[in-house]
Amino acid sequence: LIMVSINQNKEFIHALELIEENQLKEAEIILSKLIADNPNEDILHFNLGVAYLRQNKVENASSEFMLSVKLKPKAKYINLLIVSLGVLKKFDVARNFINKAMNNENKAFFEDQLNKINEIEELAEYEKTAPNKESTIAEYKEFYSLVTSNSSKIKKNPPVCGLYGSWLIEGFKKQFLPKKSLEFGEEFLKIANKHSPSNKSYLYNLTQLLRIKGNRKEALKIIEKLFSLDPSKRNKFLLGNCFFDLRKYKEAINLYEELIKNDENDPEILFNLGLGYKELGNLSKSLEIFDRFVSDYPENGHGYLGKGVIHYQFKQFEDSKKNLLIARDLLPEHEMISKNLSLTYYELGEAEKGLNEQINYGGAITLNKEKTNQDRLTIFYGEAIEEI
Repeated sequence: LIMVSINQNKEFIHALELIEENQLKEAEIILSKLIADNPNEDILHFNLGVAYLRQNKVENASSEFMLSVKLKPKAKYINLLIVSLGVLKKFDVARNFINKAMNNENKAFFEDQLNKINEIEELAEYEKTAPNKESTIAEYKEFYSLVTSNSSKIKKNPPVCGLYGSWLIEGFKKQFLPKKSLEFGEEFLKIANKHSPSNKSYLYNLTQLLRIKGNRKEALKIIEKLFSLDPSKRNKFLLGNCFFDLRKYKEAINLYEELIKNDENDPEILFNLGLGYKELGNLSKSLEIFDRFVSDYPENGHGYLGKGVIHYQFKQFEDSKKNLLIARDLLPEHEMISKNLSLTYYELGEAEKGLNEQINYGGAITLNKEKTNQDRLTIFYGEAIEEI
């Protein structure tokens, strides 16, 4: 009886394909069965560890990595064992393992592993001081003072730079932190990115930060790199938005259309697509998109805002008013609705109402000078920071 090598086993090959496709539970079941029959195959334990790790079952993952290392101490097995022990905050266990396994031949490799575990431990300390989604303005300010007083120390630790850079963007977007915080954020994220050039979170957050700062060409370069690594829906949307920023409306529209064709019927994509057609001067197509928006998302005021703006362009002022008033009910605080309503009221000869709307957005003095620009809308960014 000739034994088939585990690498050629059809079930094993299928399990690897499932891991690639992120069908981790199924992969876990197949690999566990294979291990029952082949307990001494290091590669089975390692891949089961990967399936566990990706499901955030870190304790199970760490046990499997330890078994794979005991069977065959390959570098990639050790690498993930140390990462998993770091995530579990078992820093001393990791260091004991490294010190026992280190000898003259492998010294450089294990010294790297020791540096890595020390770095993860330091990151865990820094994580305690980083904000989270619920953080208050006071907590952000405390975090920011820590950043300003320790920036030179932070810059020596690229993973901490990646973590802090992302939260600086979030603090600025929430209007908790001053614009200067973006300078630190950019510097930190660039350090993190240099250290890990393929880290998708760093690239995503850096693209956002550069857009906020108005560095549009640089933002496009970064998102193009990210998109080549990961052409996901989210990254395609961000790439479209970067083209839109640079007034490359056709390229943006192509990407939005592709997303919609793939059943990504998302209000933010539809809104940006409608605006793209408006910017190209294709008002009929733009109105068609906003009609679809309203029919798919009747409770979302942005569709009515889009329709109101396009009807205004067509000089259909009553239709414009009707849609903008619905938008106002759904989005009472939206400045753009007031701006466009004031213009529409003036066209309909309802000057007093027009003036009231101007007062809503503080535009009473500048209206005549800026009248032609008042209906400019901005696209949805629709991007949350990527947590590291």
